[in-house]
Amino acid sequence: RAQDFNPPLNQAELTVSETDSPDVLRVDIDTETPCFKAFIVRFDNGEPSEIAGDSFEWRLHKGLNTISVRAKNTAGVSGPESVVKAVMNR
Repeated sequence: RAQDFNPPLNQAELTVSETDSPDVLRVDIDTETPCFKAFIVRFDNGEPSEIAGDSFEWRLHKGLNTISVRAKNTAGVSGPESVVKAVMNR
């Protein structure tokens, strides 16, 4: 496959999975970013924050929930935004 030899650079790949709690999702992040430094995460319309790890728990609120993630390198350059949306009906 072409993507096995030419992975998308500087992008955050998000994998979302369920947890034991119905209002919490686990988000795992992977990237092929040369000189990777951190991920920049924004919940809904909040302020972006840097995280150094590659996973976190996403606590959902009622209604539409949105996260956006960017990979950032040591030169301070951020890649394109990856977005996931989830609706919580409870």
